[in-house]
Amino acid sequence: MNDAERFAEQVRTNQRRLTAELQPYYDFIVCGSGSSGSVVARRLAENPDVNVLLIEDNPADVLLIEMALKENGIACEITQFASGEEALRVLCGPDAAAVSLPDAILLDLNTPRSDGFQVLIKLKQFPRFAEVPIALITSSQASSDKHRSRLQGTRYIQKPSQLEDFLATIGQAVREMLHTVK
Repeated sequence: MNDAERFAEQVRTNQRRLTAELQPYYDFIVCGSGSSGSVVARRLAENPDVNVLLIEDNPADVLLIEMALKENGIACEITQFASGEEALRVLCGPDAAAVSLPDAILLDLNTPRSDGFQVLIKLKQFPRFAEVPIALITSSQASSDKHRSRLQGTRYIQKPSQLEDFLATIGQAVREMLHTVK
């Protein structure tokens, strides 16, 4: 077996393991075999009336965001994409009308194969997202990122490094975003 075949087998093994681990918690899972080995999953939730779309490639941050929502009493369905490219393909592609409109979008500024600002601009070009609150989430402290976010009329959430602050900041921001929708 050559290096490419070993790598492909490792990816398939990891995808099977990840699918088995996530199956009890998600109602569908799609594992890509591209360079990112991405995962798209839709979270089972107690309150299917609220849907938060999360574009985040870091599994640890995904879990922390889920924890933040739960600890802040926000029962919702989370649809997660590992890259902005994947999210745009589903949300803005030819079958986009069949996809439920989220109540809020959390968009990581830096995901594989996509720039968060480019994804934001493309989402805002589609009228169906005009009323959906979008927040950029990032660990970036660059004032230029904050400024660009304000120019787009988008909330900018800097990920706190302390767990308690992270949970409170994300939870409060999403609560405010959902309040503007209702």
